[in-house]
Amino acid sequence: MAESFFKTLKSELVYQQAFPNRAMAKQAVFEYVEICGAARAVQQAAEAFRTGLSFPF
Repeated sequence: MAESFFKTLKSELVYQQAFPNRAMAKQAVFEYVEICGAARAVQQAAEAFRTGLSFPF
């Protein structure tokens, strides 16, 4: 799973731009992870909500 994450990170962020310094690269990776993580949490919450509605008690 980690290999897949790093492959996606490199293809979507790292290989798309040249960073002037290490600090800028570090900040970009941090922002990418935060946005990606937040989007995944929202998606999982939505799926859980739909699942609950699909199977009423």
